[in-house]
Amino acid sequence: MKNKKNVILMILQKAFPDLRACQEINALKENGFEVYVIAPNSEVQTSEYSVEGYNYIDISLKQNKFDLLNSMLSNNYNVILKRIIKDKRFIAIKDRIFAIHVHDLVLAKLGYNLSKLYSYKFVIDYHENWPAMKEFAGNDSAEKYSFKRHIYNYITSYKRIVNFESEMSNLADKIIVVVDENKERLAKNYCLNPNKIHVVSNTKDPVNYINYGLNMKNESVNIFYHGTIQRLRGIRTLVEAFKKTENTKIDMSLTIIGFKEKCKEKEYIINLYKGNIPDNLTLIDWTTDRDLVLKEIQNADLCVIPHDKSELADTTVPNKIFEYMCHGKAILVSDVKPLKRIVNHTKSGLLFKASDVEDLRSVLESINSKKELLEFSRNARKSVEGEFNWNNDVNELVKLYGDLL
Repeated sequence: MKNKKNVILMILQKAFPDLRACQEINALKENGFEVYVIAPNSEVQTSEYSVEGYNYIDISLKQNKFDLLNSMLSNNYNVILKRIIKDKRFIAIKDRIFAIHVHDLVLAKLGYNLSKLYSYKFVIDYHENWPAMKEFAGNDSAEKYSFKRHIYNYITSYKRIVNFESEMSNLADKIIVVVDENKERLAKNYCLNPNKIHVVSNTKDPVNYINYGLNMKNESVNIFYHGTIQRLRGIRTLVEAFKKTENTKIDMSLTIIGFKEKCKEKEYIINLYKGNIPDNLTLIDWTTDRDLVLKEIQNADLCVIPHDKSELADTTVPNKIFEYMCHGKAILVSDVKPLKRIVNHTKSGLLFKASDVEDLRSVLESINSKKELLEFSRNARKSVEGEFNWNNDVNELVKLYGDLL
């Protein structure tokens, strides 16, 4: 295999290791491909993966201010391209590479330019709907009216991102997305052949997860959220609905993990309760302690993803829904398109209308007993052992690269 042209070169903007990238690399390696990763180095390993065992080429993505501005305006990143092609580790494998696999949009032109230099195939892996990510861009900066902020707003404008995504999507030999809804968006908006867009979702292999099932040690229902906490994640809807629950037939508690320093959502919750956080509400700051998170998931009964309605929420899916299902937990989600489709199809949980506090309150108050969640819990685990299983997505990933060889 060492002399065959079977090497895939992945390019990541963020420090390696990356959970999704590692899943894909492991699957490709198991199916006869060699994978090398170009990414900036990270001194702190925050993933459940480590760099050990991977063909990792750490290349600095740092540039001086002039080069960075030029790169962002042109999307070309020529300074970084030169670093790659001069790197001895790249030179040693360049004749065995057959495809460039770029994770997400920012460095897509870099990957494309590298592929054209050496006649490689070009694959883009869209983790997100990048134009819709603009909805998450804050405008609370102290430099809101500065020249620097004006340039940044121009570079990240919705129109520029759409045009860049359209350009890269048309140039790509293959596109990877995480949900059907994003495949439909790309094909429709940019007149793409759907056959070049492959859905490789954020599913997991349940073999690697303990099936905790429902926590039947007590009769109370513990609602659980963990992950990024910011605007459009629906945390305010969740907490407001929880606070309003008065007619629940059983005791309920709510645990939230993920608050970072100066988090506005945490300030909102504290103000909502006038500083008196009740015993049945636990707020935990952002943590990389995997054991702590797993302990809280084990104690959870109803794992919630309360995203507000948005174009982004309608075209992507978080890793954690599949992690919860692997752990055999009942799910509570808002009715954004992918989450609604998955929960309805698997019968693994409850739905509420996104951003609707009263609807979520009524859903919570409709739970008559903990045993009602037992079937959801069992269906969740059964679903990831069957249809929503990473091994099925592996087949799509391997087929994609088989078509390119």
